[in-house]
Amino acid sequence: MEEIDSNWVKIFQALPAIEYMRLNSFFLKTFAAGNIPERLPSTLNQLKVLVLSNAYDDNLDYVSILSWAFCLLRSAPNLHRLVIRIFNITTIQDHVTEFLQAQDFSDFLLNQLREVEIKGFSGAEPEMQFVKILLSHSTVLEKMVICHEREISDQHGFAMVKGLTRFPRASSKAELVVDVTPRIGESSS
Repeated sequence: MEEIDSNWVKIFQALPAIEYMRLNSFFLKTFAAGNIPERLPSTLNQLKVLVLSNAYDDNLDYVSILSWAFCLLRSAPNLHRLVIRIFNITTIQDHVTEFLQAQDFSDFLLNQLREVEIKGFSGAEPEMQFVKILLSHSTVLEKMVICHEREISDQHGFAMVKGLTRFPRASSKAELVVDVTPRIGESSS
């Protein structure tokens, strides 16, 4: 554990000027085994775009993944764009919603986040809570695009969109675009 903790500290300390960061499930799985701080030891002041690819995976602990995501968001005060690509969800752990509801987000502000894109959204409760947190803490958010790329019943799609549009927004300019139409030629698994 000490070696893993030491490695991620070294990685992020070596990246103070990075503007674009893409992390996949391999990185998240490797570093989820260590202790996840609330913030990184060095701030990523230049980071403008953060992409979390395959952010949820059946073999990963969702609480650890969300802890890492919030750690990175807290450590990147000038983040303008967040992209999350979610694939391979077959089960959602109930304790993830409890974890999210138990967190103190009173000092969690995303003062520069202007655009969020989430692909592969299923409408599961932890995902809904995550979106709610982003909307309520992104003070200059201009657009959030949520793509549900699997087959979905009209009733589930309507309920999901209804729930998403009811979330409070910190930015009066925030536009929420929800696409519940599966893409032709894209996998629905």
